[in-house]
Amino acid sequence: MTIMARKSKYEGKSQSLTGQKRWQAGLYIRLSHDDGDKDESNSVQSQRLILQEHLEKLLDVSVVDQFVDDGFTGTNFDRPSFKRLMNEVRNGRINCVIVKDLSRFGRNYIEVGNYLEKIFPFMGIRFISVVDSLDSFVNPGQMNTVVVPFKNMLNDAYCQDVSNKVRHALDDRRRSGKFVGSFCAYGFIKDKEHKGELLVDRTVSQVIQNIYQWFLEGEPVLAIARKLNDMGVLTPMEYKKQSGSNYRNPYCEVEGTAVWGYTSVKKILTNRMYCGDLVQGMKRMASYKIKKALIVPKDEWIICENHHEAIVSREDFDRVQQIFDASERQTVKKSESSLLAGFMRCADCGMAMSYCNNHGHRYYICSKYARATKRLCTRHSVRVEHIEKAVLEAIRAQIAIAVEVDALFQALEKDAVTQRQSDRLKELICRKENEIRGLTRNKEDLYMDWKDEILSREEYISMKQNYDEKIDSAQKEIQVLNAKAEEQREIEEVCYNDFVLSFIKHRNIEYLTREVLLELIDTIYVHEDKRISIKFRFRDELAKCREILGQNVLELREKSGFCCLNAMNQI
Repeated sequence: MTIMARKSKYEGKSQSLTGQKRWQAGLYIRLSHDDGDKDESNSVQSQRLILQEHLEKLLDVSVVDQFVDDGFTGTNFDRPSFKRLMNEVRNGRINCVIVKDLSRFGRNYIEVGNYLEKIFPFMGIRFISVVDSLDSFVNPGQMNTVVVPFKNMLNDAYCQDVSNKVRHALDDRRRSGKFVGSFCAYGFIKDKEHKGELLVDRTVSQVIQNIYQWFLEGEPVLAIARKLNDMGVLTPMEYKKQSGSNYRNPYCEVEGTAVWGYTSVKKILTNRMYCGDLVQGMKRMASYKIKKALIVPKDEWIICENHHEAIVSREDFDRVQQIFDASERQTVKKSESSLLAGFMRCADCGMAMSYCNNHGHRYYICSKYARATKRLCTRHSVRVEHIEKAVLEAIRAQIAIAVEVDALFQALEKDAVTQRQSDRLKELICRKENEIRGLTRNKEDLYMDWKDEILSREEYISMKQNYDEKIDSAQKEIQVLNAKAEEQREIEEVCYNDFVLSFIKHRNIEYLTREVLLELIDTIYVHEDKRISIKFRFRDELAKCREILGQNVLELREKSGFCCLNAMNQI
């Protein structure tokens, strides 16, 4: 027996391409200082020169375009030029990718391996790594050696090592009192002459001083936010963008416009940077591969006191913190829980509704209107007692539907049990399956009878055709029976539908509780004209009830005379 050698995944694609074919190549170049690419040999110009010199040896390759990612990490493939390269590959304009070495292609061991071992071979893409002497067309077997994944692992490990060193180096600079962030806090700018030092931004420092002064004079945080919005003062994000900084904070954008709110004002009032302390290390990336910021515990922050010029005095800053501490203690002591908290939403802007209690007058109001600025939304005010009454009535209406639906399903289940449909269907399906097995065995025996010359060829063909028709007929009957059995199973399951069970157990509800709301309601929307829209839970289960009832209720009415019109109309 001859043993065939295992073929490379690249060989099938290579053999279909003759030497006459000109490869359409894309030159890929990448440089990232985050990965430790600081050598001159890894510069964009150097990579381009190496690739051009190698192209002179490839007579069957023509260059379509160059793709350069300058300043993008190799730990992932979220790079603009690489995405453009892959689009050209998918469109068929490029069927050859050339890089200086594997680390230029990427430093993520898993993702690089996925491209080299699966994606490129499947798409018939020729991959060339010049320094690593890899060419999937000239020497496809070389792509399957242990050398390639080993180099990818080294590139990945190198990136991790660099990431750890950079992280420790940055922490050392923070501890030594150097600012290492990309953007300064609102009110500060970087000192261009002394790296790592901060200067006060005189353009907006007065805004920060006014915020502290107004708060110490007794103005609430929300009132300060409204005043700043009414004065047209740019928010920190808008000011940074206007100054030319590539800064963006999606949490501060409201309908495309950044506005002052409770959070932005309180952040300024509680930031130690404004009394002269440098606070850093409040967030940290999850890993060198996952660019997700994690919150660092407060006791692990790196703080350098009296580091730079203060915008507000330490005395004023400490007084503000004392006011906040006292306010929080009072809130905890006198807090009033809202029954509908977390359910209320403005029907127009989608923001949460704020609960207010003004001398016993309890109501909800749109939080965007209350906290940001009155220009972006309207009050949507509604009294608590009115909305609680409306919600209770709506729940009772849903309970009435659930009770009637439950009665319908109980009647359907009882009718099915009386006729023993479920057991009967199972028995019929079992019989038909046994019939098919018997017919199949008989058909197989026909062949042996023909071979033994017990049957003539014509008899064999005729009898075989007869058995095939019977088997096909039995299989169709099984399909019909299975459909009926599935319908019966759905009836039995829906009798214990979550919608029915969840609502029916509250049939005697007299007042709202937090537990009832959490179980039955998803969201409550308030319109400006005081209309209320309620989004209940178990919508999918209710849709299932509608589907099953629609299939069976008319037949049930004919059999039992059951009155089901109201439930069907309400569903």
